[in-house]
Parts: sequence; structure tokens; C-alpha cells
Amino acid sequence: MEAKTSANEYTFNPPKSPLTPEQIAIIKSWIRYLRANPEMQGRNRLTTIRKDGTERHCCLGVLCEIAVDAGVVERSDILSSPHPTYGGSTSSLPSEVVEWSGVPSYVGLIGPNWLEDRGAHKEVGLSMLNDGFMGHHPKTFAEIADEISGWLHENT
Repeated sequence: MEAKTSANEYTFNPPKSPLTPEQIAIIKSWIRYLRANPEMQGRNRLTTIRKDGTERHCCLGVLCEIAVDAGVVERSDILSSPHPTYGGSTSSLPSEVVEWSGVPSYVGLIGPNWLEDRGAHKEVGLSMLNDGFMGHHPKTFAEIADEISGWLHENT
């Protein structure tokens, strides 16, 4: 669990093992995509295909698309659903992507713990920041990229 060290400073969850140079490059590529493509942000699923055929991704869906391009996980489009699967998942990172990328969990538990000020002891993942939770507004891709950058800086 993250610890709040001061009013505006947090520590971040470490990766399960030290990040490799390849994982650092993957995460930097993910950060660049999030900053460059704010219009692609979606909510509540890794990816949603809209009626007009355009796609929207949550921040973790972007990482899944990068993993598809790298041949790490397979994307399956189901004709009757607007939500493709990645390694069988529509709402969280499949284990292949977690291991490949170095992100510590299937919901991106990197920090900070936004609920600590409410007396709750719950870690908040990137998926919750993307979608909004407990009365908090959803974060933009740029804000999420800042969180990932902070986590990467703490762990490299």
C-alpha cells in the first residue's frame, strides 16, 4: 500500500521486480501515447468500438494495444460486442501484459492512494483514475501520464 508522506507527496508501489530496460521503454512509449492522443480516451472498458467504427481506450487499453503491436497478447474482436478482448479480458490487463510491461497489477496499482484523505485504506489503480471513482472526476490521459511518469521516476 502507498503511504502518504506529506499533504501533497506520495510514495508509489514498486514493480514486482526491478524494471528491465525493455520495460522502461514500453512504459515511456505508453506515456508518450497518452500525452499525444487525448481524444482517444474512453471509459469503463479497455477498448470500446463506437457505432461509427472509431475506437476509444482507457489508459490500460492503450497499453494493451501496444502489447498487441508487440505480439505479446492477442486482441479478439467479437461481432456482437463493442468491446474487444485482450487475452480474454475486456476490463483489466491480462497477465501477459502485466508481466511484459512491469506494471504491478492487472488494474495498474501504481499510486497514489487518493482515498487516504477519506480514511479509507484502498489502493487506487489507473483504471479507477481513468474512469472516476467515489465522487472523484475521471483523470485525463495527460494527468494519468503524469502519475505513470512519477511511478517510473521512483522505480528507475
